[in-house]
Amino acid sequence: MTESEQSDTKDNIAEPSWVTEYTDQIINEFGDEDVFNIATGISLSGPVHVGHLREFMTGAVVCNSLQNKGYKTELTAFADDMDPLKHKYDFLPDEYKNYIGVPLYLIPSHLDENISYADFYLNELIDSLAELKIYPKIIKSSDIYNSGRYNNYLNFVMKNKDEVLSTLGDISGSEKRDVWPFKFVCPECHSSTTTNVLHFDETNGDTDIYCKKCEDQYKTNIFDNGGKLMWRFDWPVRWKSFNIHAEPVAQDHASKGGSYDSSSVILRKFFHGRAPIPLKYSWVKSREKTDLHTKTGVTSVKQLVDLYPPSIIWSMYALSNPSKPIYFDLKESLQDEVGEYIKQKPLLESITPLGVELSPVFNEIDFNTIVSFIKTGRPLKNISDQDYNKLKKWIDLTDINEEVTLSKDEKDLMKILSIRFNDIDTWSTGQIKRKFEEISKEYKISIKDISQLLYKYLFSETSGPNIPAYFADLPKEEVISKLTIKE
Repeated sequence: MTESEQSDTKDNIAEPSWVTEYTDQIINEFGDEDVFNIATGISLSGPVHVGHLREFMTGAVVCNSLQNKGYKTELTAFADDMDPLKHKYDFLPDEYKNYIGVPLYLIPSHLDENISYADFYLNELIDSLAELKIYPKIIKSSDIYNSGRYNNYLNFVMKNKDEVLSTLGDISGSEKRDVWPFKFVCPECHSSTTTNVLHFDETNGDTDIYCKKCEDQYKTNIFDNGGKLMWRFDWPVRWKSFNIHAEPVAQDHASKGGSYDSSSVILRKFFHGRAPIPLKYSWVKSREKTDLHTKTGVTSVKQLVDLYPPSIIWSMYALSNPSKPIYFDLKESLQDEVGEYIKQKPLLESITPLGVELSPVFNEIDFNTIVSFIKTGRPLKNISDQDYNKLKKWIDLTDINEEVTLSKDEKDLMKILSIRFNDIDTWSTGQIKRKFEEISKEYKISIKDISQLLYKYLFSETSGPNIPAYFADLPKEEVISKLTIKE
């Protein structure tokens, strides 16, 4: 693609400014590459949360933008299934205390005995991303290490441990210069957090280790042990081995002297590579402005895709500059996000995949009215089964249908409505409206107050659809049944 062709293509695409900023960096830095490799990564310690979804969404948005500008891309998700279990999370049975320190791919799933702990949550993530039309290439750490792809790097790092650890310490301020940069797995208890290296043979990789948990010594080999490099060495080796050009980086990793900085120096100094462009992203926080993360058992990606239309999720993440936090509440944010999607739809069209568009009914009817219709089972035109079902799930979660408390006067009025509606011969908007007018005049109560009572009783809301038109779309018997107070 020529420079002028690139310019023409970009000028014709409307997209959020942050997307243009990132894609321009990638093109300027790596424009001579045939394919731009965008990496994402995830530790599978539990259900992947909505905060970490930002990493995948940022990567997918950038890939889509580059593709629309005529460039080839590949989105890769590195699944860090060799990370150890760090805690016995609240959602785990008590016996999982015994697995603390064990690599996730060696732990059985507590929800599916046929697969590992890591694979269970990886499969859940893959299914959730597919709902969003995101299909990254999945690469598991266990497969990389067990294939021997990193063997040369492992040998180099272990042979030169003093120098590489010294370099790491100079950048990060770490004083861990007496440790080894590879975390060995104990052959007996399988822990990778309780082992120390006693002796490493540079000629063949044979290693003597001591396990503090077992209180015993073992012989193993670095090339078939099932352990992995420390994170700040694993990351640059990954960049080099897979020729990564850009990667979303959480703000804690992107801080000065953090893992991105130290990994970049190690990559350049020891492996003669250049670091990928960091696509820095901030946290997703609750509306109370607290962080969302796995340890506190917050909202998972699976829950999100079960309850939100894919288009709204894309809007939520793609329209927000990654450098700024997203404030989010699973139960309360949907209405705001639908409104933002409708307002900013032109900016999304160039970076979202086909098949995630919001049903056109949202452009025609306000959100509260749509919700009111779905609550009462009224059929809606121009809404996809997917959007309808997700909204129904969301309503079921957020509208717990707490019993509405009515005053004696309100109960009396409800009885009057149910009796008088039964007298309507021709069930139509006009006849229902006239019945409202009769009741209003006879009992000296405004039509607005009658509507407010119905919104309160039927929807637990203070507003909603035009009541006569809404009732006319439902069977007369159903309306009367809804208005009949059960004593």
